[in-house]
Amino acid sequence: MTPYYDRTDKELIALLKERDQEAFTEMFLAVFFGVFKKLTKFSNILRYS
Repeated sequence: MTPYYDRTDKELIALLKERDQEAFTEMFLAVFFGVFKKLTKFSNILRYS
């Protein structure tokens, strides 16, 4: 691991982009699974009513 200030701007930008991508993916998955769970709950209610 090179110190923060030894890195070139390009490396820093690449790192930030990677972190952003990961955060975005995690957020997307969380939302997706949240919706998915709600939908399965809803369909279960419909099925058993």
